Amino acid sequence: MTRDDFIAFRRSLGPTPRLTHRTVRARGLDFAVWCSPSVPGATPLLCINGGLL
Repeated sequence: MTRDDFIAFRRSLGPTPRLTHRTVRARGLDFAVWCSPSVPGATPLLCINGGLL
């Protein structure tokens, strides 16, 4: 795949959806949690303090 093919493919997908932000408190610590929007049949992505789950 050439660079131009890859760029054309990425542009055909449209903009990426916004992530939702939450702050979760556990055992006295605050965690920044970012979550992808729900998609039927797929597991959502979670990013907690910079680590992807």
